[in-house]
Parts: sequence; structure tokens; C-alpha cells
Amino acid sequence: MDTKIDSIISTFHKGSEEEMLRQCADWLRNNMDDARDYNVGAESIFSGKANCDGFAQMFMKMAMRLGIKCDWCMGIASNGEGHAWNRVTFSNGNKRYYDVCFYNSNGKTKYLNSSSCWHTLQNVNVIY
Repeated sequence: MDTKIDSIISTFHKGSEEEMLRQCADWLRNNMDDARDYNVGAESIFSGKANCDGFAQMFMKMAMRLGIKCDWCMGIASNGEGHAWNRVTFSNGNKRYYDVCFYNSNGKTKYLNSSSCWHTLQNVNVIY
């Protein structure tokens, strides 16, 4: 899987951590279908389909391959459903939230790089 991720991120333009993460989110948005009943997780990169957990795991793995600390969050989305998203810690210590699944489904940038979490956070799995 790391080889596939490295191949993807090798096509990105070099930039700030935020710019690199935006490219990750855009790649996922443009190359993955939102399939809420599809539960594969990070391996979804091979199928092209993911639910929120798959988007969060793929975003986390891509960020980690870029050397950016990224956590996987679980809780309740603003729509009341169970959900997964990410919390990024930048090299300067700032923490921001990224929800690639919601970004994927509606293209609203408020779900990327937000200083506050718009969902009800129940658990953060510190992976990196």
C-alpha cells in the first residue's frame, strides 16, 4: 500500500503542509467514490470506493507518508450519524480538522483545515 501512496503523492506539487494536505484531499475527492455501505478502510485505495472510515484512513496514511502527524477521529457527525474524520498536527504544533468524506460529498471547503471540530468527538486514535 505504501508504494501505491508514494506513487500518488509523487505527482503532487511541493508546497506547505496545508497545500500538500489539500492535494491529498483533492486526490481522494477526485478518485474515490463515496460508498457509505462500503467498509474496507485504507485498502479502499485499491477499489476506488470508501465510506467515511476509508476516507479518514486513506487521508491519514497519505499525510503520514508526507511526514505530517495525522490522527483518526471517531464520533457523531453534524448530521447525527456515526462518522470518522482526521485531526492534523502541523509542525508548528497547530491542530486542524479535516473531513475528506464530507468534503468529497459536497465540495465545501469548511470541512478542510478547520481549527474547530464541527462534529461531536468521541474518540481520537493517535496513530502517528
